[in-house]
Amino acid sequence: MFNLYKWLTSFLNDYVPHWITSSALTDLWWWSTLLLQNHAPQFLNPGGLTRDYNIWVDASTEWGIGLLWGMHWAAWQLCNGWRGPSRDIGWLKGITVELAILATRAIGICNVDILIWSDNKGVISAFSKG
Repeated sequence: MFNLYKWLTSFLNDYVPHWITSSALTDLWWWSTLLLQNHAPQFLNPGGLTRDYNIWVDASTEWGIGLLWGMHWAAWQLCNGWRGPSRDIGWLKGITVELAILATRAIGICNVDILIWSDNKGVISAFSKG
C-alpha cells in the first residue's frame, strides 16, 4: 500500500508524464482483490468500549517472552541468534502483543478493542495507531 502512495506523491505537476511502477501495480492488485471479496475482512466502525480480559505481556532479551491471561500463562524461550537487524527488546515486546492478539482471535474474539497490558509505551503506541 505504501508503494501506491509513494507513486501518487510523485505527481509534482500536470506536465510531466508518469508511468506506474510495478510495485504500485502490485498494491493496486492487492486492493482490487480485497475489495472484490464478498465479505469485508475487517469492520471499519469502532468496536465500542475497550474490553479488559486481564491480558498481560512482557519480554526479556535474556530469556524470552511471556503472556498471562487471567489464571493462564504461556512463555517462550528465545533461540540462539534471535537478535539481528531491527530485532531488539521493542521487537520482542511487539511479538508478544501480537501473540496475545492471535490468542484472542483463536478463541473467537474479534472486531473489538482489547486492553493488553504492557510496560513498553512505544509498542503500545504503535499498536494503538494500527
